[in-house]
Amino acid sequence: ANLTRTFAAELGPKIRVNAVAPGWIEGEWMERTLGDNYEGLMARRARYTPLRRVATVEDVAETMVNLVVSNRFVTGEIVIIDGGFASST
Repeated sequence: ANLTRTFAAELGPKIRVNAVAPGWIEGEWMERTLGDNYEGLMARRARYTPLRRVATVEDVAETMVNLVVSNRFVTGEIVIIDGGFASST
């Protein structure tokens, strides 16, 4: 977070610097990490997430593209991609 803010301050206005912070993401890495508990833990996380699911790789990519293409006045921000989990727990 500090690095993102520092780079944004130092490199602006020519370069914008933001970060994305995904929560739990569906996929192979989480399957390996959670092992046999993958399905149950992912379902539990989804139940406690306001959007009632965990993130996908596409969710993260969409946010990154949106920051680059559509948000020309955003810099120094950390965007949490977790369906509202962090803000509701």
